[in-house]
Amino acid sequence: MTASQRPYLATHALQRCLPTEFKNGRQQDTSDFAHFLIDSLSQQLSQHEDTTDDIPSIFGGHQATILACKTCGNKSVNREYFWELLLNMIDLRYTPITSITAVSGSSMDIHTPEGYERLNTDLNKDRTGAPYVYLCVKRCPELATSDTSMEDDSERVMPVTELVVKVALTTDPKPSMPGFERVELDLNVGGGSTAGGKKQVYLFFRREPNGSPITDLQVIYGNESVPDGFKQIQVDLNQGDGSKVYLCYRCDMPITDLKIVNSGIPGYRMVDHLLNVSHEDAVKQYLALKVGGNEPCLTDLKLVEGNDVSTYEEQGWQSIGSPFSSAPLAQPAESLTPPQLMFRRGHGNPIFAIDVFRAPRQVPKYNDYEVIELSPAGSSSDAVDIKGDWMGSEETDRGRKAVRMSSVSEPITDALLLKGSLDDKGELSCVATRVSSWSDSITAGAADSVVPADPSSTVSTSTNASLTVYRVSGYWKNAKVPSAQLFDVELRPAPSGVGGAPDAPDMSSQGEPARLYTINGTIGDGKGKPIAIQGVQTSRKVKIKWPISSIVVLRGDERVPDGVQVVRETCSGRSGNLLAQTTSPHTLYLAVKREEAPADGYITDVCVIYGEIDAVPEHYTCLQTTPAGHSANLNDGTPGVPIFICYRRAGSSENAATKSLMDLALMWTSGVQPDTLPTGFTKIQHTPLGMDANLNQGTSGVAIHLCYSKCEAKDIVKPLENPLNGEFEITSSPLPAFGRFFSLSVVEELEEARTVEGNFGIVLHAQLIGSMSGIMYTSKHQQIEDKKVRTIVGAWRVDNPMAGGVGASMTDFLPSSYPFVLILNETATEMDGWWSGAEGTPGNVSKPTVSVVTPSSGGATSAAPSGSASVIGGKWKLVKDSYVHVAFKKDYSTEWKDGQLVFSERVWRHDIESMLSRFVATRTLGGDNALSCSICQKKTESRTHTVIFEPPEHLIITLKRMYYDWTQQKACKCLHDVRFPALLTLPSLTEEEELAVYDPKNSDSTREKQQNQSRHYGLYGVLVHSGLTANSGHYFSFCRESDESTRQLHLEDSTLSPWIKFNDTKVERSNWKEINRLVSSTVSDTVYLLLYKKLSYEPAPSGEAVQDVSSDDEEAMLLAKAMALSMSAAKHTQHRQNEEETKNEVEASVEDSSMLSTSAVVKTLLKKVEQENETFLRDSVAATSSTLHADDLHTLLVLRHSLPLHLRAVLDEIC
Repeated sequence: MTASQRPYLATHALQRCLPTEFKNGRQQDTSDFAHFLIDSLSQQLSQHEDTTDDIPSIFGGHQATILACKTCGNKSVNREYFWELLLNMIDLRYTPITSITAVSGSSMDIHTPEGYERLNTDLNKDRTGAPYVYLCVKRCPELATSDTSMEDDSERVMPVTELVVKVALTTDPKPSMPGFERVELDLNVGGGSTAGGKKQVYLFFRREPNGSPITDLQVIYGNESVPDGFKQIQVDLNQGDGSKVYLCYRCDMPITDLKIVNSGIPGYRMVDHLLNVSHEDAVKQYLALKVGGNEPCLTDLKLVEGNDVSTYEEQGWQSIGSPFSSAPLAQPAESLTPPQLMFRRGHGNPIFAIDVFRAPRQVPKYNDYEVIELSPAGSSSDAVDIKGDWMGSEETDRGRKAVRMSSVSEPITDALLLKGSLDDKGELSCVATRVSSWSDSITAGAADSVVPADPSSTVSTSTNASLTVYRVSGYWKNAKVPSAQLFDVELRPAPSGVGGAPDAPDMSSQGEPARLYTINGTIGDGKGKPIAIQGVQTSRKVKIKWPISSIVVLRGDERVPDGVQVVRETCSGRSGNLLAQTTSPHTLYLAVKREEAPADGYITDVCVIYGEIDAVPEHYTCLQTTPAGHSANLNDGTPGVPIFICYRRAGSSENAATKSLMDLALMWTSGVQPDTLPTGFTKIQHTPLGMDANLNQGTSGVAIHLCYSKCEAKDIVKPLENPLNGEFEITSSPLPAFGRFFSLSVVEELEEARTVEGNFGIVLHAQLIGSMSGIMYTSKHQQIEDKKVRTIVGAWRVDNPMAGGVGASMTDFLPSSYPFVLILNETATEMDGWWSGAEGTPGNVSKPTVSVVTPSSGGATSAAPSGSASVIGGKWKLVKDSYVHVAFKKDYSTEWKDGQLVFSERVWRHDIESMLSRFVATRTLGGDNALSCSICQKKTESRTHTVIFEPPEHLIITLKRMYYDWTQQKACKCLHDVRFPALLTLPSLTEEEELAVYDPKNSDSTREKQQNQSRHYGLYGVLVHSGLTANSGHYFSFCRESDESTRQLHLEDSTLSPWIKFNDTKVERSNWKEINRLVSSTVSDTVYLLLYKKLSYEPAPSGEAVQDVSSDDEEAMLLAKAMALSMSAAKHTQHRQNEEETKNEVEASVEDSSMLSTSAVVKTLLKKVEQENETFLRDSVAATSSTLHADDLHTLLVLRHSLPLHLRAVLDEIC
């Protein structure tokens, strides 16, 4: 393709033979495509005996993984074939940052200063009109760092140990800090101004001899989690209109000292998490660590019992004290020596990270931490084990991160679980508990002392006395109110003769009017504000919301059938008339019917079809007419396609769904203010054939879609017989958002319920100004995998002494209480739930982000600003502060023995040499990665490393830039620049490795060992991926001729094989300087694949002439190369003619070539080239109708005229 002058056409021709998965327009991963080519060629060539080994012999190599047990020395060797060498991007460990700078540019073409490495992330993310800004760091060279010390060296720049970010207005002078160096570029350059005025942001750093060297910087956006081991600088670098940008840093160096301290000490960095189990201990203990110094690094850390301390000290361990010194001894009779934290130096794998994990932080899984449990997290099945301190996770609002549960009551009897429905499809969820007062005993005593005149009155009295006062606490919500609202009322029996329905009163079993309940209390008004309400129970009738048994479509002028409910509004309160935006004179509504036990079963599925396109799905029924016989076309009155609704019932197919249809709703999905999908609903987006299921086709109005919710049979609970069941009417004003009427029903008599109380705030050691109280209960109906769930439902509040005042209404004096729900896990160590409130009220302990939460999902969403107070809320996830874990990480790629470094794979920059060194470096398999030894019969630490014992002829190196970030749930790309050489030498094998890999008794192994001595490679291909993400981008490449006959393949630039850039239809010459400039100066262009060829000669230094190759020989080789290239694309289709004549012409040509000062070998080569060239020309003339041969002839002419004049003269003499 290089010689055809039309490589882009050749690649397009190649695509015609690819399978279908490569033809759908996606940006394919080049590595996957290479795998496809190699696999395809291998399958085809393996079908013939003489070509079976062609692919392995050209591209294949062999590597061996040597594993040795550190205990017994037993070795095992695992040999495997490879055709590409996968190199991971390097984690630059033990490499302190010595300087920081910043670069910017309006495009991705941004030059990185010499010696610096650019970070991957733009500091001006999502800002309009702002340039790209990147931080760059310079690292301490590998030869200048030391594992044993960070000694002062006047010739070496000290590492950066501290970072500070300063923000100032642009009208102010550049900020400065004594003792700090400033990164001169404004990190907030460009973009528009904000409300507070445009600001400038500068990064400062300094170097302290006793500080901890900073080894890594990382930038995170918005609410991204802080990477493990990093600390975040809590200043937004993007003080503009874009995303929030924060800088994180890590001090990832071997630790040389560790202490238990009560306060900070110079030269040590404190781990800012308490070692004490209790926050109330008088003496606070912390860990403090040191990096650098004159001592070997720490290699082991262990909690040792007091009686064993002396034994460990004899083995070289040192004690740093007891983490339990401030805690009282549980049993005075035990030894007075508490357990000690001890460490060992310079013998094993160095420790480079130590952290303390306590609630809410937990030791991350799969992060190679080794854990010391100072106080393990205890598990208990006791439901009251919630007293104590709880800490909120990162998702929890800052003002609710510290919770102290102060009291848990004894079990409460006769507690009831209530469910209810509101006037407009809302729901209530509450717990009712009996209210006892001092008057109850007096009333009971008076009743006992009265002798009834009539026996029947005794029954009546007992019936009325059975009515109990209840406090009902919980929350209400509906589709129009996005946040749960407080419901906290008291139900008292109404006085005799008082009822809500005097015309038709409910009768007791004795034929007397039954006493009903009155209601008094506080509920949320729909905006989070509490209002006082009063009301009465109007009926003992209970409305049970059964699943949908029938769906009908009604015209507005039709009679509504009995038991049918019309969907008159969308989920946001707009009109539910489906023909409102059409020219139809009629109105059309959806309607549903609910029954307890329908004869045909409940409806389980619903769909939307195009009447003239979609067929009615199997087992479905199509609603084509209304009950009165009119058309049920939901798109009537428009030129659009007819649209109908279909449904399926339970039992209509063998695989009937277990869930039944519970609700149908309409939602506007376009326009200025589209509706939000209600929680628990599913939108019908497409018809069975994949068409848009918009019910308003053919008009210029908004799109209307149908959505539905389902429920399982166990979720439908028939209420128990109880006087609380019935319908209620609110008689006071103002009314809440749901209206005047609601109903209640008792669904369960709770087995266990307790009252809980607590306080919350920002931190535990400060004043907890928020209070919370609620009921913890266990319900049989709320189970997860047959396990009962403990739930706390209650209210939180913050007392505000400034509430009310002159002119305040009664509502202003009501306590500002808001609902919350917390669900405990099985071990009572975690609680997960939500809280709800109102913006601008004293209930906000700390001003949170305005968001909306729904009880069922607990997820918060942004609330749109409006003139009234927006309802807010959020997640409330807590972890019990009952454990303390000391966790540390070891670097198993480095090992010490007796204070001396044995091996290490440390590197200080991203380049191929470092990656190869790391690829073959020895590392230890320990900790969770320890393997079982067949000799030791147990898991032991092992040393392992990889060697390449059979280098391939063509070495393909793939840089693994693409990775999946589990925290962000997306594929990412590493943008680090990687340096690569033109001449690459693979690491050779040591004598010990040769003995392990090769069998000295086998002659084949000896011969193979001799054949694989050559390990020099020359670069002939560079593939570049242009793109900032892993999911999109563009590929282009740099290539040159891989023929090593010129003996110049090891050179960066060669006149005999120049670099050519292939970029789609654009093909142009390039050079080594241009390749490196493009790769290092463009942020998005990164090296992805490198293609090397093994050299059959010993490469000479680039400044010397190649030995045994004269200038005449070079010219002859060039001529031979050009002629061979011109004939490589053609196939000989005709027999050679006039063989004798050709032979005579060749002999004449040999005589003419005697004028050239070339060797006999070169003359023979020229003779063969001329012979094949003449045959090729004769074939080309004979097949002039072939466009392929014409293209090749054109290629030959182009190549000929592209040769230098003195070489063209030689060609003319021969031809």
